[in-house]
Amino acid sequence: MKKIIIAAVLFLVSSSSAFATLIDFSLDSQGTKPNGFSSVSVPGVKFYDTIDAYLIVGAYSPESNGSNALAVFGDDQSKLQMVFASNANTLSLDFGNDQPGFNVTAGVLDLYLGTTLVGNSVLEVNGNDFMDQTISYTGASFDNAFFYYIAANGAPANLIEVVDNINFSNTAAPVPEPSTIILLGTGLLGVGLARRKRK
Repeated sequence: MKKIIIAAVLFLVSSSSAFATLIDFSLDSQGTKPNGFSSVSVPGVKFYDTIDAYLIVGAYSPESNGSNALAVFGDDQSKLQMVFASNANTLSLDFGNDQPGFNVTAGVLDLYLGTTLVGNSVLEVNGNDFMDQTISYTGASFDNAFFYYIAANGAPANLIEVVDNINFSNTAAPVPEPSTIILLGTGLLGVGLARRKRK
């Protein structure tokens, strides 16, 4: 009976764990993309340029180390917006193009649930132009996020954002549905009664 209970508990624990989803743009064709673009590998996330609708997938060097990445073009104060089909509570992304001489001090990740700001992450840039930094967030659930660079005064910087290797997941443990609990309980009761009957 103990083995059955342990197996049931392990099943419930394993069914509630989340898997991270990766968007790396490696399967996407290079070129200009419209606002609302989704990577072919993960259609549940849509990307937007908040000012110009000027997204480009390309192999940038050195900004993306020669691999496909997504860029928000125009040296303006635009931000990359990511809209998720379902809530997540973890997000990380690699970024490059933090060029010296553009008065860029940090990369910023703002997380929203609807229109409510639920979290924020700020990472000081190293200013070397390479995609060798990762900004991340874990916390309250969100359904959309913005990534952008800021200047020393805290305002969005006039610089092209280049991102890749976007990882997200929902690690919040879901509450089991009543039917699952009833089925599990009925099964355990049946096993217990069968054992008792044998004795």
